[in-house]
Amino acid sequence: MPKLPRDLYHKATLEIMDKIKYQYQNYGNGKILVNKSGRSIYIEVSGKNLPYLGGHGEEIFPWETYVPVKKLERIESQAKRYRAEPWIAFCYIILRTEFEKYFNRTTKIDNKQFGLRLIKTETYRQCMKPRSPSWSVMDLPRKDVPNLTINLEQI
Repeated sequence: MPKLPRDLYHKATLEIMDKIKYQYQNYGNGKILVNKSGRSIYIEVSGKNLPYLGGHGEEIFPWETYVPVKKLERIESQAKRYRAEPWIAFCYIILRTEFEKYFNRTTKIDNKQFGLRLIKTETYRQCMKPRSPSWSVMDLPRKDVPNLTINLEQI
């Protein structure tokens, strides 16, 4: 699976937000401030494949959730600047139909299906584990991702 441009994941996220009719401000590619029922929610989009595929198209594992520690810190810093709750939005390109059941809303762009799963950075930090000893990135326990993350409407 070739890498998709970051702005495609961002576009898919905004289309899903428009379907739900959320009020939001777009602060750049993948940075969104949502206003919902008096709450300010700062969301940073992270584009991922579902499932994660290897270089030859073989499925390696289902849920890709890695985040560099510096990105977590940046999200939390930006959220504080806006006096908002910090969240990560995993925008997945859904590569296999059996994963569609995890998304209340999806959108299709260029014949590609996208869905969102979100998690507070605080929850991510509580559950994260190192992805690889040689990388400074963290990951969520893959089997727990559907229970740790939520659909956008659940914020």
